[in-house]
Amino acid sequence: MGRKFDYEDVRAFFEKEGYHLVSTSYLNPHQRLQYVCPAGHHGVVRWMWFKKGTRCPICKGNLEYRKTEKELVCKPCKLAFQIRDDIPVMLEDEARQLGPDEA
Repeated sequence: MGRKFDYEDVRAFFEKEGYHLVSTSYLNPHQRLQYVCPAGHHGVVRWMWFKKGTRCPICKGNLEYRKTEKELVCKPCKLAFQIRDDIPVMLEDEARQLGPDEA
């Protein structure tokens, strides 16, 4: 079992990465946390994904995990990266363009 993080640990990690943590509490690694990236984009990410360094390969922003679609979505870039056999395919030319109602 890994180390348990508290809110201050999580906030400090976001700040170290240049992000601002908007959420004011932290419960567990599956909780969705609101943030502002260095480019000023607002987003939501699970701590377990952010901690592992999963970022958009184009803008380096955080990705939103969509379990039912098996995708990682970058809202600022309007791209969805498919997850195949539990491995994200982080190639721009294989990413799906998000529709206007998805972003």
